[in-house]
Amino acid sequence: MGDSDTCKENIKDKIGIEYFDKKDACKIANVSPNTIDNYRKKNIISVKRYGNKNYYSLSDIEILRNNVVLNKKNIRKDPVVDNIETVEPKDRYSLDITSVSSYSTRNYDVMYGYNRDREKLPQINLLMIVSQTSKLPIWYEQLPGAISDPTTIKDTVKLLSQAAHSPLKIVVDRGFASWENISCLMKNKFKFTMGIPLSRFTRFRDMAKEAYKNNEFCDPRSTLNLFDAHDSYQTQATTRLVSIDGHRAYLHLYYTDYYKNHQVEALMSTLKSLEKKLSLEEKIKDPALEELAQLCFDVKKTPVRGVRVTPKLEQISELRNVDAGYFAILSTQFKNPNDALIAYKLRDGVEKRFDDLKNDADLKRLRMHSCHTQQSRLFVQFIAEILRCYLLNEIQSNGEMPKYVKTVTGLLDEVASIRRVSIGNHRKFYKRPTKHQLQIMQALGVRLNPNQWPSLSDLKDTQS
Repeated sequence: MGDSDTCKENIKDKIGIEYFDKKDACKIANVSPNTIDNYRKKNIISVKRYGNKNYYSLSDIEILRNNVVLNKKNIRKDPVVDNIETVEPKDRYSLDITSVSSYSTRNYDVMYGYNRDREKLPQINLLMIVSQTSKLPIWYEQLPGAISDPTTIKDTVKLLSQAAHSPLKIVVDRGFASWENISCLMKNKFKFTMGIPLSRFTRFRDMAKEAYKNNEFCDPRSTLNLFDAHDSYQTQATTRLVSIDGHRAYLHLYYTDYYKNHQVEALMSTLKSLEKKLSLEEKIKDPALEELAQLCFDVKKTPVRGVRVTPKLEQISELRNVDAGYFAILSTQFKNPNDALIAYKLRDGVEKRFDDLKNDADLKRLRMHSCHTQQSRLFVQFIAEILRCYLLNEIQSNGEMPKYVKTVTGLLDEVASIRRVSIGNHRKFYKRPTKHQLQIMQALGVRLNPNQWPSLSDLKDTQS
């Protein structure tokens, strides 16, 4: 297998992440090709090779777009503590929720609910907000396990309104979409970008269908060239200016045949699973799936025949042939559909933080019963994740960092042998660091004093 094939396989492993070629990346980030080359040579951004072209990820384009050149001078003026104490209103923030399973029977927040890891255990819900620029977590909140995503925004907005200097710019996925949440964000003057499930927002779905009938998705000027894990494809976009409770917002409508094929496959697989659950009278915990089941199936129960589940073929046909291929983003931040799509795709930063906590920080299970102990652990792990992200930013952007150091775990393993040694009651030394350890410490701004390294004369004096 050649290098290009290997890269292609690596890209295929990253499902759902989109890439842009060099020309489109320059256009989106508003930089020259030389700038991209310089960033890549300094290991500030990475590149994926596919065929004869280089492709750049959305996160790397965002670094270019915001001109984030993290030199030592800028880093020292913006320490990690500043991100904890202050919420910068100019930034954008991704908000999301995950479930964390628990065996506790004495924690009032541990309840049964929609489990994102598909575990049959009670849970808590963990809400987190992550900066799209710095990738640092800036907020977390423990929520009851039975609470659903759409019901969390209202209370969180109230808390954020008190914590931030001004209303924030937040990005949330379609699971939070509801008319009540949209109204709440607008009333509190939050700028937001939100995925919209067209199946539940019939007003917006009709707009998408109207745009399709008017051939708006055929306009070459509306084409967004995207590069997916499997193949390159084109997405057409159009925008509507809408009014909600007297507030203006931009509804960005997208259509692609690529998504349509995958959505139809996913829809039929989901409907098959839902039909089985309905026939067995199993409870559907996900509100969105429950709504889909009500839309697509008639359920009747008789004393003789038991439960009979009948598909609504007309509704399913409409979902397959009419609704598939569309997706929508509602934004009060972006007039341009391309900008809105990039910001929406970058919300995966918070998902990566959840992945770090569950897999690297052992938060997949809560193995404590006391509520106070659990809250303390979540706080410590939140602070640890901030430090972890800070180190990851340094690894990816600091030109003085050794090139072989790719991960935070690798960095910590490399410097693990640096320790203080006590000899007797008075002599305290640091073990002499290696060349690579010195390079890492210098890149992080840590200065090791050579006078604190043990010498042969020091050891002789101690022995005497």
